[in-house]
Amino acid sequence: NCNIGIAHIILIVEPCVAGKQPTADGTACEDCPANSYKESAGVVACTPCGGTLVTVNAAADAQNLCIGRSHELC
Repeated sequence: NCNIGIAHIILIVEPCVAGKQPTADGTACEDCPANSYKESAGVVACTPCGGTLVTVNAAADAQNLCIGRSHELC
């Protein structure tokens, strides 16, 4: 019996902390990708910085970590 038409949903129990978002399958948390951020815990995805703003590292946990490309990134 393959249970055709039945979807099995697995969700993480704890919300992801700031700077992390749920994985595509919702079973774990992963760092926000570069050029995005998430300021609070929750199960929502990270927010893109937008425009020409970038982050120096992944897992940004504040919008002010999105900076203009004109900054020298070492």
